[in-house]
Amino acid sequence: MNNQATTKTNPLPFENPADNQRSIIRILARLIAVLTLLLAGSLATTYYALATIEISLPPDPSQGALLKRDVKGPSEVYTFALWHYQQLQHWAKAGHLDYKQNIDDLVPLITPAFKGFLDRDYRIRLDRGELNNRIRHLEPHGDMHYEDSRIQALGSGTWVVMADYVVKEWYLGEEIKQIPLRYYLRVVKTPVTAKNRFGLRMDGYYDEPERLEKKEKKS
Repeated sequence: MNNQATTKTNPLPFENPADNQRSIIRILARLIAVLTLLLAGSLATTYYALATIEISLPPDPSQGALLKRDVKGPSEVYTFALWHYQQLQHWAKAGHLDYKQNIDDLVPLITPAFKGFLDRDYRIRLDRGELNNRIRHLEPHGDMHYEDSRIQALGSGTWVVMADYVVKEWYLGEEIKQIPLRYYLRVVKTPVTAKNRFGLRMDGYYDEPERLEKKEKKS
């Protein structure tokens, strides 16, 4: 009876202590390997998130802001359209060289449909002789700071931006055009890529450009 009372159950699988020690070492090694893989995955995910996260800030952050990932604010859409449309229409050397080059450079930032439209516009202007030795520059017309009235949301990640410019052109060094125009630019949301970190693309014209002089007389 006393021998049965003092007998203890061995919790380890082997009677030999050396075998038990080797078994424990194997279990710990596997556990360490699993934890190492989980840590590596966590570090890789964190690095990717830090490298690709996009944050949009409103024009006046002093009023506070609720930031949401993948949500494009109107001010961001407005700035995107103004900056890149001006880049598209800037012919520093000559239209027959710069216009086509600008279109190709902006491919990641314009939709295929708008790219097709611009290519056709380039060929038509080139055939008419409107690009040879012609320099073009778009200057902001008046105060173009962001206002809610300058952008309209159409829904489904689509906006219309009203961009006011003075279109200036020179031919063989002589100024031949200086017209204030309002462009109605359509912008659409698109997935963020390595070549397009904005998550936006220009999608063409929502309406025909209007001379600002006529609009000012109406108002």
